[in-house]
Amino acid sequence: MKVILIAAGIGKRLLPMTRELPKCLAIATQGRTLFEEQLKVFRQCGIRDIVVVRGYQGDKFTRQDVRYVWNRDFERNNILGSLMKASAEFDDDLLISYSDIWFEPSIPAALTRASGEMVIAVDTNWREAYNGRSDHPVSEAETVEMAGGEYVRRIGKISRETGPVHAEFIGMLKLSRAGARQFKERYEEAYRNFAGRAFQRAAAFEKAYVTDMLQHLTDQGVRIKCHQVEGRWREIDTLQDFQNLAALWRQNKSSR
Repeated sequence: MKVILIAAGIGKRLLPMTRELPKCLAIATQGRTLFEEQLKVFRQCGIRDIVVVRGYQGDKFTRQDVRYVWNRDFERNNILGSLMKASAEFDDDLLISYSDIWFEPSIPAALTRASGEMVIAVDTNWREAYNGRSDHPVSEAETVEMAGGEYVRRIGKISRETGPVHAEFIGMLKLSRAGARQFKERYEEAYRNFAGRAFQRAAAFEKAYVTDMLQHLTDQGVRIKCHQVEGRWREIDTLQDFQNLAALWRQNKSSR
């Protein structure tokens, strides 16, 4: 199994922290960066092959114990486009992760063991994380409606007024070797059909999120399994999120 860590975005809402650094390097406290914490966790899970998709301030990544793929079009595309810059890596079991999330080792460890060709990690206790998170409204959460409590029915920034919302996608998914091949093939087909056109909730295919592709797969009848977690992760998208993470790290350090 290999990890693909998507780290090409600008992170505008974390300015001025991200003026000269990509998000996961800018998010740092007590002498450690979020990037270093993520690598440590992946290796605790036994994964040594780690591929980083870099774009904005990408030359600031200097570690030699990971491999890099460039997204030089990061200003013109979005997170799905960043992920697929690493499409040559879709030849093995994959753990794919956003680079702006902190997570305990139990989450990727359990996700890698989960059965299914495509499995996403979802937080069923997601509303609690938005208490006191005024700079990141609930309306921007990548939420999930599950079918039968197990599979994706709807995913993305979906309105709670149009149906039930059961969980939040945390930004991490597992693809088996067969699932990775299917994901790549369906993406290439979608690119041929939708390039320059609206795609799911994106105004143009080039600006699509990973969740747009997951919804597209679901609409085509692909069964995407939901691995449920309750907390034990954080998204760091704003300065307020960073302050909350720094407080959590200080608390964890003092309790040791």
